[in-house]
Amino acid sequence: MKIKVLPEDFYVEEILGTPISSKGPTGLYLLEKKGENTIELLLEISKRLRLPFSNFGYGGRKDKHAFTRQYITVQDNKKPVDIKEKNWSLTHVGYLDRPMGPDLIDANRFSIVLRGVSDQEADTAQREIPKIRDSGFANYFDDQRFGTFDKNQGFLAEKILKKHFNGALKIYLTHLSSTDDKKAREEKGFFYENWGDWQRCLQKAVSQTARSAFAHLAAKPKDFIPLLRKIPPHELTLHFSAYQGYLWNETLRRFLAQNVQGPLTHKGLAGDYIFFDILEPALRADWLNLAIPTIASKMDISDERTRKIAEMVLQENGLTTPMFNITKIRQAYFKSTQRKAVAVPEGLTEEASADDLYPGSKKMVLKFSLARGSYATMLIKRIFAPKIIDLSSDFR
Repeated sequence: MKIKVLPEDFYVEEILGTPISSKGPTGLYLLEKKGENTIELLLEISKRLRLPFSNFGYGGRKDKHAFTRQYITVQDNKKPVDIKEKNWSLTHVGYLDRPMGPDLIDANRFSIVLRGVSDQEADTAQREIPKIRDSGFANYFDDQRFGTFDKNQGFLAEKILKKHFNGALKIYLTHLSSTDDKKAREEKGFFYENWGDWQRCLQKAVSQTARSAFAHLAAKPKDFIPLLRKIPPHELTLHFSAYQGYLWNETLRRFLAQNVQGPLTHKGLAGDYIFFDILEPALRADWLNLAIPTIASKMDISDERTRKIAEMVLQENGLTTPMFNITKIRQAYFKSTQRKAVAVPEGLTEEASADDLYPGSKKMVLKFSLARGSYATMLIKRIFAPKIIDLSSDFR
């Protein structure tokens, strides 16, 4: 089975949850794009309009490898402007009385084409989709959330929380991104291997960020905090959100491991995802209403079951909630939000036909809506998750 063969195979559209006005302090725009990252594209638009990036508001970071329609706001742009490029367009649609944010999105509507589907996979989907209509699926943060996670070094945010500022900066300057070209990968690999030899790293540095950082360290070898303070707020927010997502996933994963018999599983970038099969009537109302907060210094976690698990996760990771109130690096912060443990898709339909790109196999089209913050790719993982016999003790 293949997903995202074409950008149009993965379509997502934001459903705005607030009325649009004909006038107001904040311009509202529809951003349509394919093959473009939301943040990188907004940075490009901010330069084109000669406005600070902080003037732009958005509700979600939509998938790069998809065709997406989302709303953004622009402050202090006195004359509305429409822009059309090959892979994206920006269209003025009205005004809001405040900047765009996640809370203004009611839901996201999806249309996803799965290609190269075998007969066995089609049978699996036909069997599992009715269960998902009835009971939903575990509402994990999916791998897209963990693009800043470094398999060798861990999470930058965790390093900051534990005051390992040297390690945090090393991740920032050496983590390999999927968008890095060959030269960038070679440069970062050199920094990783020669970390601590600031003069040598400075000689190799090409990018302005790296040159500035290593010049500073060559003069002040252990002065890491001022460099961490220079990380742009939107970048540091991505790092913080990734670590919060990891801790939240760990809490839900362990809750399910303790309460589900014969669970389903799927490999994940920062930990495996485990799923329930179907919710019995006695559990359904309870679990559909269960919410778990993302961890921060101030959070409301009233459910006794998940509170104990969250405390265990923090303890095992050497953390306490007061540590999340960071005082030395302030351009981003940890904010606690409530997230439903189970996501239930609305209007989930599937239609199978012969695949026009992969002869001899099927094409399956899934259409549905999800509440904001839930991942369509997680629904797909749930559909095709294989059964496992047992779980290793670290899940318990």
